[in-house]
Amino acid sequence: MKFSSILKTGVLATVLGFTGLAAAQTQTSVSVGLSVALTSVCRVTSAAPTLSFTYTAFSANVVNAAAQNIAFECTRGVSTTPTFSWTGGDIDVIAGLRYSLTATAGASTSGTAATGGAGGDIGTADTRVVSVSGSMAAGQAGAGQSTTTTGSKTLVVTF
Repeated sequence: MKFSSILKTGVLATVLGFTGLAAAQTQTSVSVGLSVALTSVCRVTSAAPTLSFTYTAFSANVVNAAAQNIAFECTRGVSTTPTFSWTGGDIDVIAGLRYSLTATAGASTSGTAATGGAGGDIGTADTRVVSVSGSMAAGQAGAGQSTTTTGSKTLVVTF
């Protein structure tokens, strides 16, 4: 009897087009502002190079160290024309031998942009190569016993 009563009420509600379950839905939207404070960076991605000189005292010829490359990855769109400076200057002395260093911009490759959506991608960095080299003038005496002397200089690269 109870079932029959429920069934009659359900049929009546369906016939009248009212089930009590369907409520009117509304949609609204709001614009959300976005702000990003990006600090652009270039970072070294290769091992620090070593410029090697082999010099015999009073050499008749200039002695050059083979050029070495330094690889960087940078924020996309950072200036493609870097400037260079050497801490303490580009001319110095090691083992009593005066040398000079140079740095030049090499190849650069543009990265790919990030993409949105579910199948999106973070993109890739721009890449830059900087070539460093050095030379020692001819005719230098040097200082000390025959040995290998090591040192280092810091190259500051501004992109």
